[in-house]
Amino acid sequence: MGRRDFQVKLRGQRIELSEVEAVIIESSPNIVSCVVMKENFEEDNYLAAYVQVKDSNENDKILEKVMFACQCLLPSFMTPSKWFLVSELPLNANGKIDRKALREIAKMMDLPLDNVTSRRLSPLERKLEDIFVRAFHLKSSPDVKSSFGQLGGTSLGAMFAVNLIRQEIFEKMDINLLFVNPSVQKLAAALEPLISSVKSDEDNQEDDVDFCIRPCPSWLIETIGILILAWQWLWPIIFAIRLNSLFFQVIFVPLMHLLQYPMFMKLLGESYWQYQDRLYSWRYYRLWFLRRQWSLNTYWLSHLLGTPFYNAYLRLCGAYIGNGTYIYTYQIDAPWLLKIGDGTYIGNEVILSSLTYHDCTYALHETRIGSYCSIGARCVLHDRVDMHDHVLIEPLTTVTGRILGTHAKELLPCIMSCRQSFFQLVAIFTITSIHALILKLSWLAVHWLPLWLSLSVCWLVWSIIGAGISLVLLRFIVGHIQQNFSYSLNSWKFLSQVWLRHLVLSSFDPCLSTVFDEFNSFTPLILRWLGASIEPNDIKIAHFVPLLLVPPNLLVIGHGVTITSDVCFVPFDVTTNSQCIVSGQIQIGHRSFLGNNCVLRSGVCLPADVLVGCLTRVDLTANSMKEGDILLGIPARVMPFVFPDTERSKTLTKECHTFEQRCLKLRPVTIGPGCILQPMSMVLPGVTLIGYNRLAPCSLALPHDRFAMHTDWFGCPTKRVIAHHGSEPPQLILAERQSSLGTYNVTVGRFTDDILVLFFGQNGWLGWQSGIDLRRPYKPCDIYIKLFFTSFLCKPNAKQVLIIGLGGGVLPMLIRHYFPTVIIHVVEIDETVIELASEFFYLTEQMKNGYMHVIADDGFLYASETAHRYDIIFIDAFVEDAMPSHMNTSQFFSNLHGILNNGGCLVTNANLPTNDVYARLIQTCSSTFESNVLFAHTNIIENARVIISGTRTCLTSISSPAQAIQKAQWLESDVLLEFSLSRLVTFAYRGLLIDNDARIST
Repeated sequence: MGRRDFQVKLRGQRIELSEVEAVIIESSPNIVSCVVMKENFEEDNYLAAYVQVKDSNENDKILEKVMFACQCLLPSFMTPSKWFLVSELPLNANGKIDRKALREIAKMMDLPLDNVTSRRLSPLERKLEDIFVRAFHLKSSPDVKSSFGQLGGTSLGAMFAVNLIRQEIFEKMDINLLFVNPSVQKLAAALEPLISSVKSDEDNQEDDVDFCIRPCPSWLIETIGILILAWQWLWPIIFAIRLNSLFFQVIFVPLMHLLQYPMFMKLLGESYWQYQDRLYSWRYYRLWFLRRQWSLNTYWLSHLLGTPFYNAYLRLCGAYIGNGTYIYTYQIDAPWLLKIGDGTYIGNEVILSSLTYHDCTYALHETRIGSYCSIGARCVLHDRVDMHDHVLIEPLTTVTGRILGTHAKELLPCIMSCRQSFFQLVAIFTITSIHALILKLSWLAVHWLPLWLSLSVCWLVWSIIGAGISLVLLRFIVGHIQQNFSYSLNSWKFLSQVWLRHLVLSSFDPCLSTVFDEFNSFTPLILRWLGASIEPNDIKIAHFVPLLLVPPNLLVIGHGVTITSDVCFVPFDVTTNSQCIVSGQIQIGHRSFLGNNCVLRSGVCLPADVLVGCLTRVDLTANSMKEGDILLGIPARVMPFVFPDTERSKTLTKECHTFEQRCLKLRPVTIGPGCILQPMSMVLPGVTLIGYNRLAPCSLALPHDRFAMHTDWFGCPTKRVIAHHGSEPPQLILAERQSSLGTYNVTVGRFTDDILVLFFGQNGWLGWQSGIDLRRPYKPCDIYIKLFFTSFLCKPNAKQVLIIGLGGGVLPMLIRHYFPTVIIHVVEIDETVIELASEFFYLTEQMKNGYMHVIADDGFLYASETAHRYDIIFIDAFVEDAMPSHMNTSQFFSNLHGILNNGGCLVTNANLPTNDVYARLIQTCSSTFESNVLFAHTNIIENARVIISGTRTCLTSISSPAQAIQKAQWLESDVLLEFSLSRLVTFAYRGLLIDNDARIST
C-alpha cells in the first residue's frame, strides 16, 4: 500500500493514486513522469493528471494513447477527468515534485497550450465556451476542440450545461446532442442549423394569444364525494363487527366493498361512454368518484390478481375479458373501457389507462389488447391503445396507439381447471381468515385501552404477527423455484410457487412494509434465512417486499449494496404462448447502487460498483457492462460520464431529496401551473417545470433540468418532443381503413404533442385533411378553420348551417361549442370518414342532442335535391388534395346559391393545388355571387385561402379591413373565442374580388 496522503476517496471509492500514475507512465515511451491529484470543488470533484512529456509536438497522439490505456486498464472511477501535458514538472528545494505548484499550472491552463486554437470564434462558440466554463467549473476558456470529458466534465456538469443551453441558446437542447458532440466546436456546428430552423419557423408563425378559460375544481362537490366514499367504505366494517361468525365477517366486508363499485356505476350512469369533456364538469366528477372508489378496493383486488375471479369481476364492471387471460394489475382507471382477448398475460403493476388529461379537458377512450399478448411489469398503456394479437411488450415500456403483432398460428388459451380455481379460492379465503383472526385476537387484547391507543396498538400487533406468519409461509409453504423453470401459467408448479407467493405478499404487504421498510438492519438477515445468497454486511434496503417477490434461491446480493425505493425485480418472463420462463439468478455485485423505480430482469448479473439510475431497465443484454459503470435509460445504456464525490455542501435547501450513493441530497423541485406528469414519470430533485409542461410516461427528469413553458418531454433522460405537422405523417397511427370511394386510404394518427389528425394517403402520407389539438380542442389547428369563423361576422345570428365535407368533424364541433343553438347539417360522401370521425373525433357525442345531423351523400346531389335553407354554407370537400371537379362548377355554386336564405353567405376553402383551378373557382364565385371577399394567410405548414361569398349587404361588415377587425373583436368577446380572430384578420384580409382575382381597393 502507498502512503496514506496519496490515497483519496472519490465517488465513494478509495483510490491509490500511484496505481493510476503507473498505468499512465507505462502507456507511452514519450512520458517522462506523471502526478495524479484530486481536484476539490464545492459541488464537483475529480482526478487531474499532470503528465511530463518528451516532445510537446506529439501531445495529441500521446493523450489519445494514455486515455485509451486508462479506459482499458482502470475502472471508470479511477480514470482522470482532466489532463495537463507539460514539458517539465515543477520541483521543490529537495528536488521532488512540488505538488502545490501543480495547482498554479492548473490556474494558468485548463488544457495544453499547444491545443489552443488561434482562429476567431463565432458568437455561438463564444457563448458555448462561456457555458462550458460555468458548467464544468473551469478557470479559463477551454479549447473548443476538446470534449467536456477531457475538461473534467462529470454527469452533474453535463446536465448543468444542457440546462444553461436550454435557457440561453436553444430551448429544445437534448442531452444526447451533447454526448454526440462533446466539444464546443462540434456542438456549435450541430446547433447552428437547428437554431436557424427554429427562428425561421417562429418568423412565419402568426402570434396567437391563448384565450382559454381554465376551469376550477369544486370544493363542495369534492367534500361531499369524500364523505360518501368514507361512508361506503366504513358501513360494511361496522356491520361486520356485529356479526358473531368469523366466516361471515371474512366474506361480508370484501364482498360489499367490491360490489358497491358496479352498483355506483349503474347509479351514476353514462360511465360506458367514450367522450371528451372539460375538467371539473359534472361528468368529470362522476369519473372522479368511481376512480377513488376503485382505489379504495385495491387491497381486496390484490387478492384476486391472476385468478378467474378477477376476470369475472372486471366483466361485472363492464370490461370484455377473454378466456385464459391472466391479469396481475389493478391499476385500471376505467374498467368498462377495457377489452382483452384470449390467452393474454398482463404483468405486475402494469398501468391500463383509458383516461387522458389535457390542458383544460379530459378524454375517455377504449384500451384494446388482442389475444395471446404478453405485457411485462410496469408497462404503461395509455392514450387509446389498439394492440393486435401476438404482441410481446418488454417491462417498463410506454405503449400508445396501434401496435401490430406477428402472424403466428392460433393457440389454445391456458385455462384454469375447476380444481385449480378451487385451490385459488381456498388459498384466498385462508389468507383473509388469518388476517381476521389476528385482528380479532389483537383487539380482544387491547380493547380496554382508550380508543386512539387501542387502534394503534392493535395495528402494531397485527403488523408484527402478520409479518412473521408471511415469512413462515414463504419459507415452509411456498419455498424455492427451479433456476431453469419453464411451465405454463395454468400449471400446478406455477400456482404453488409463483402465484401463491404473489398472493401471500399482496395480502401481507402492509404488515411487512410497516415492520421492515426504510433501511431496516434485519432485512439482510431475513433474506439469508429465507435462502438468498447474501452477504449481510452493510446492505441497505428501502423497500423489503419487492425482494421477497423473487424466490430466494434466485437472489444473490454482495456486500455494500444499496437498494432504494420501488425497485422492481422481474424473476421470470412470460411468452405470448403463456409460458413462464426463469432465465437464472439475479446477481447484484458488491457496492452496487439501485436507483428508485429501476427494473432488473431475470438472469441479470451486475458487476461491482455499478450504479443503476432511476427508472432504468436492466436486461440480459446489459451483462457486458464493467465495474464502475453507470446505467441509465430504457433499456439501460452505459453513460459516458462519472459521478462526482459524495461530499456535499450543508447549506442546500431542504425541499425534495434522493439517496444517491447513500448521500442525502436536498434540492427544491418547482412545478408551475398546468403541468401534467403522466404515470410512471419521475422528477428528480433540482428540476424546474415552468408551467404547462407535459412529462410522458416512463420519463426521467434529471437534476438541473429546466423545462420551458408549454413544452413536452419524454424519455430517460428526457428529450423535448418535436413534432413537424403537415410535412410528415404522425408518429402514432391509430387506425387505417380503405376509403369507401376505393381510391385511397383514410388514416387517423396522433402526433407526439397530442395533435389528432385525419389524413388521406395510399400506403403513406398524402395530405392533412383535418386536425384537432386534444389539449385545446376549441382552438383550431388549421388556419382555414379559423378563417371560416369570419362568416359569423356577416351572420352572427345564424340559425342553420350546412357543411359539405366532414373530415374529422372539427368544424361542426367548434360551431356546436361556440354557437350551441345553431342547427348543423353535414354532408359527407365517404362513409369511412364518417366512421373514423365518430370513433376518434367524438362525432357521436356531438350528434346525440339533435343539433347536428350527418348525411352520407354527395354534396352536389344534396344541394340540388334538399328542401332545407341555410344561413351559412361551408364548402370543405376534398378528394385526396383537391376539390372534386364536379363541385368546382357554376351549376354546383348556383345550386348552393339557391338554398341560401336571404342575406346568407357561402364560405369556400380555396386552398387548391394549382393556379388554374384556383382561377376557375374565383371566376365561378364572381359570376354566381354579387360580392366575394378573400382571406389568405401562409405559415410553415399551411397556405390558407378562404372566400366569403354573398350579397353586398351581407358582406358589408367585412367590406374593409377596419370593419372586419372591429367585428372580429366583438365576436371574440361575445362567444369567448379561444383564439385571436381579429389578429388573424389583420394578417389575412385581402379585400373584395373581381374575376381573375383582381382586387377592388378598399
